[in-house]
Amino acid sequence: MSFSAAVFDLFGTLIDNLAIDEYRMVTSEMAELLHVDPDRFHQFWVDEFPQRVRGIPATLPEGILAVCRLMGESPTIEAIQQAVDLRIEYSRCVLATRPYSCTVLAALRERGLKTALITDCTWEVPMLWEETAFAPLFDGTVFSCDEGTQKPDPHMYLTACRRIGAAPEDCLYVGDGASTELTGARAVGMTPVQILVPDESDQHYGRAFAQEWDGPVISHISQVLDWLDRQPA
Repeated sequence: MSFSAAVFDLFGTLIDNLAIDEYRMVTSEMAELLHVDPDRFHQFWVDEFPQRVRGIPATLPEGILAVCRLMGESPTIEAIQQAVDLRIEYSRCVLATRPYSCTVLAALRERGLKTALITDCTWEVPMLWEETAFAPLFDGTVFSCDEGTQKPDPHMYLTACRRIGAAPEDCLYVGDGASTELTGARAVGMTPVQILVPDESDQHYGRAFAQEWDGPVISHISQVLDWLDRQPA
C-alpha cells in the first residue's frame, strides 16, 4: 500500500490537547477581565463550544460577547478586547507544543507526500496559523470554523483532498480519535491510524472523547514514518 498524502488532526495529534485545569484558569481570567462570574462564564463558554467550532458567531470578539449576553451581561468593548488578547495569547502557547511534529511533517514532504490538516477548532487557530512553525509544512488546511461544519462530516475530509489534489484512497489519516474522526476518515476512503500518547492524562479535553478504535495505533508522532515503512508497496 502506497500513499501520496498524509492528513493530520491537530489537537492531541500534532499538539497537546487542552489541559482541563489550565483551560479553566484561562476562562476564569477572561471572566475577571469581563467583570462577570467566572463559574457561570466557564460553563456557558464550554456549552457554546459546538457553535464556536462551526464559526458561529463569525469572530472571537462576537463569540465572547454572545456568551456574556447569554449570561445577561454587557461588557465594555475594552473589556472584550482584553479577553480576546488573553485568549489569543493562550492559543499561541498551545500551538507551540510538540515541536517534534514539524520534523515528521518535513520528513514526509521530503518523501514526496502531500500534507493536509483537518481540525475542529475555533477562530484563534486560523488567526494564528501563519505565524506557527506548522504553516509552511502543509499543502492544505481545513479549519472547521471556516467551513461551518466539523468532523466526521465528509465535507471536511473531501475538502482537504481537493486542496492538495489527492484522492481519499491515497491518503493516510492520523488523529487521536476525538470527534469520531477515524471512522469519518475511513468512511470516505482514507486509511486511518490512531495516535494515543501514553503520558497524556485524561485531564485533557478531547482525550476522554477519543473513540474506540479497532485499527492501527501508534504512541508517538514519529512512528508515522515507521508505520509507512512497514506497509507493502
